[in-house]
Amino acid sequence: MTLAKNEKIKVEFKNVAKQFGDRVILKDFSLKVPEGKTVVVLGGSGTGKSVSIKCLLGLLTPDNGDILVDGESVINLKEKQQYKLMEKFGMLFQFGALFDSLTNWQNVAFALLEQGIKPAEAKKTAIEKLALVGLGPHVADLMPAEISGGMKKRVSLARAICTNPEIVLYDEPTTGLDPITADTIDRLIVEMRDKLNITGIAITHDMQSAFKIADYIALLYQGEIIYYDTVENTKTTDNPYIKQFINGEENGPIDFFGK
Repeated sequence: MTLAKNEKIKVEFKNVAKQFGDRVILKDFSLKVPEGKTVVVLGGSGTGKSVSIKCLLGLLTPDNGDILVDGESVINLKEKQQYKLMEKFGMLFQFGALFDSLTNWQNVAFALLEQGIKPAEAKKTAIEKLALVGLGPHVADLMPAEISGGMKKRVSLARAICTNPEIVLYDEPTTGLDPITADTIDRLIVEMRDKLNITGIAITHDMQSAFKIADYIALLYQGEIIYYDTVENTKTTDNPYIKQFINGEENGPIDFFGK
């Protein structure tokens, strides 16, 4: 599949390789993420989806290949350059990863407070971001333990966008949520993309969620992207590999479990 000619590439993995000892995780991993679009990366457990994200964030260094953000390599950046790059990113963690000892607004504004922003100003911004995800100001002073799981995920999403990032990474955004709450989170992810022009990379096993939030869908297998196309084409594809994954079929052209 070829991306539209008018689409600017925000993030690009170019032939990235990473292994731990003798275990090859990523092998010739290449992926383009257009600006203002969400790419969902599918793949079996342990196939390297999280490793690719860690390489993007500088938590791991690829053995080979390159990763570009806005056309600039992000490999082996100096400390100040790395901090500057991180300002472009927001992260929605799989289980929220809220700090239990902080109020919800303090969780949302955590990065702002770390930057030295005055608490009153940080709280105002946090309440604005909470409003964007459908939570009223009364939630701000509550503790995470005082709200539901779905509300915690919304607080986490508000935190992910609190610093106005250009790129947001979503790690299993609907894990552990009931279908109605999951649908709400999916809708909010799409709204944030459209309102704030956020470029997104999502890792999920939830196919319903993938089809709702994705502009493009990629399939990772044995360290490589073996399928990449629009969500519309993916819904009707005859590609046997992506069909097997979507339908959850154990027996098919790919052994996702490595048996």
